[in-house]
Amino acid sequence: MKRLGIIILLIGLLGINSISFAERLDRIVAVVKDQVITADQLNSRVAQYKAQIAHSGHTPPPASILRKQVLQRMIYQKLQLQLAKQRDITVDDLMLNQAIKNIASRNHIPLEKFKHAVEAQGISFKHYKQQLKQQLIIQKLQSEMVGKTISITPEDVAKAKRKLASKADAVKDYHLYNILIALPDVPTSEDITAAKKHAEAIIKKLKHGADFQQIAMAQSAGPQALQGGNLGWRKLGELPSVFTKYVEKMKSGQIKGPIRTGNGFHIIKLAGVRGRSMRRVVTEYHVRQILIKTGPMLSAKQAKLRLERIRKLILAGGSFKKLAEGNSHDQRSVNKGGDMGWVAAAQLEPMFAQHIVHLKVGQLSKPFHTAIGWHIAQVLGHRRVDDTKAFLTLQARQMVYRRKFMEKRQMWLQSLRENAYVKIMR
Repeated sequence: MKRLGIIILLIGLLGINSISFAERLDRIVAVVKDQVITADQLNSRVAQYKAQIAHSGHTPPPASILRKQVLQRMIYQKLQLQLAKQRDITVDDLMLNQAIKNIASRNHIPLEKFKHAVEAQGISFKHYKQQLKQQLIIQKLQSEMVGKTISITPEDVAKAKRKLASKADAVKDYHLYNILIALPDVPTSEDITAAKKHAEAIIKKLKHGADFQQIAMAQSAGPQALQGGNLGWRKLGELPSVFTKYVEKMKSGQIKGPIRTGNGFHIIKLAGVRGRSMRRVVTEYHVRQILIKTGPMLSAKQAKLRLERIRKLILAGGSFKKLAEGNSHDQRSVNKGGDMGWVAAAQLEPMFAQHIVHLKVGQLSKPFHTAIGWHIAQVLGHRRVDDTKAFLTLQARQMVYRRKFMEKRQMWLQSLRENAYVKIMR
């Protein structure tokens, strides 16, 4: 249940876009472009975060500080939802329901009990679905605005592979916490001096026994602030490059900083290190699929119905190959009758892999949804192979992507905030 609580905490509670009559009577605490955040909305969010932080085993920061941190998060989320609306980025009910099924499955909770598990965390299921929908929209927006701008060159991958292959530290995972004292896009010398002094004052407190996570929740400007600055377990190459020269020399429990980056000064704490073997033997699946992508001319409901009809034809003896060639939107496999060849689960889109690994040989899946579109798939065979070389390449590429995504997302969010009209009421 603790894992579920963390999931719910990570999903931001956002205010509704339209302003009702009751909201007009409520005190406005912030204006974000042409929308507002009311005191009632902020109080509700603060109460939930307070409960979730306590549920995770930590002591929430003082009410005034928690309120300030939560308001900043609400502002960032509202700005992103506004931009997503401008760009016509949406999540329909079918996609939302599929996401709920996936969350329940990952937490090993039967779907029929999931609603009760959510409500046991102090939030109505209706409100939870609203939060999840908004978070999915934000994920799609970040993928478009940040993910699609990331360029990974063969040299990037080769460099990461050399690091993985040659350094024992590169195959370790590091559990890191981070506090960010932010700087504006174009800081003055006074801004830099003040931020550095602030960071140095925090480090002094930490060295005298202050709780890192408490200070992160109270003062960090990073996106993980309300999780105590927890960056989770990461490989060395997934961390911001400016961190790596410190992290690989740090001992568990050690704190380093202030570390200057483009967006401010960081203070990092290494919570733990764990090793992993580079050799990997995996199950590969011989898979074929038919993919239907949604868009302005084809809704998710229509895509699902279309695949259900195709599935019935295949089960009645129709040719998967011919139906794939005539219907699939997967450009990589359509000319091969949907045949994707032999693939390991880690090479597939996560939600696609989750369905594939449970299929028996010859079994045809029901239509299912991923971030790419709607699919039906069939596994033609299984085999065990030594995947170490391919895994090394995949790990290297993922390391580079995650590092660049983390760095670019923080800069993008900061720029989004600084280029928008935001007024906090006193």
